[in-house]
Amino acid sequence: MDETQLAKEIKNGNVQIIPPPQQQTPVPQTPDSSLSQFIGLLTALRAPKQYVKTAPSLIPKTFLDQIQFYDDGVNRRLYLYINNTWRYVTLT
Repeated sequence: MDETQLAKEIKNGNVQIIPPPQQQTPVPQTPDSSLSQFIGLLTALRAPKQYVKTAPSLIPKTFLDQIQFYDDGVNRRLYLYINNTWRYVTLT
């Protein structure tokens, strides 16, 4: 449709003019400085975690996978994935 056809349709009353939607200005969100922003992570950390019987060798995909508990019946260790390598602390 060109401008002449549009003008003709407007003159005949066959055109409905819809006003553009009004843009709302977004309200800036203030950062939450309380611990409530970490509730999901803290809840996941509190959940019981299954221990492993061999030293971990996998490359973790999430933060929670970077923490592994090791128990072979004699030794108990806490393994942490730090700087692309597994480190452990012996638990007594």
